[in-house]
Amino acid sequence: MHQILISHPSEFDLYIPQILAAVPASKLIFLHGELGAGKTTFTQRLGKYLGVTRPIVSPTFTYIREYDAKDQRKLYHLDLYRFVGNIDDIFPAPDLDQVAYICIEWPERVPELLLQPHLDITLSYHAETERNIVW
Repeated sequence: MHQILISHPSEFDLYIPQILAAVPASKLIFLHGELGAGKTTFTQRLGKYLGVTRPIVSPTFTYIREYDAKDQRKLYHLDLYRFVGNIDDIFPAPDLDQVAYICIEWPERVPELLLQPHLDITLSYHAETERNIVW
């Protein structure tokens, strides 16, 4: 387990390669934390690292957004905070050869997801402008 403290979103950039080294072959990254803890911000910084050029915004009401990485693979960003139902209805299993990473906020809302190999990242408030990141 690793733990870091950041005081600015750009500091994620220093740790993304280390974090990605821990992601399993499923390419699943589960993001945990309170509202506003930095889950979408992490995904934005990951997108920047992957060469995504479109703005990455929270998929709170659409549940899922898809972005093209520089290498033509896809970055998927799911927010399941308000989701009720079967995950396959909104996100059929993608071809992993075409996937860079799949970031899922609030994965605990769909318990069957937790059975898949994944990397858990927990973000929490340390101070008003600092976040504690554990993976």
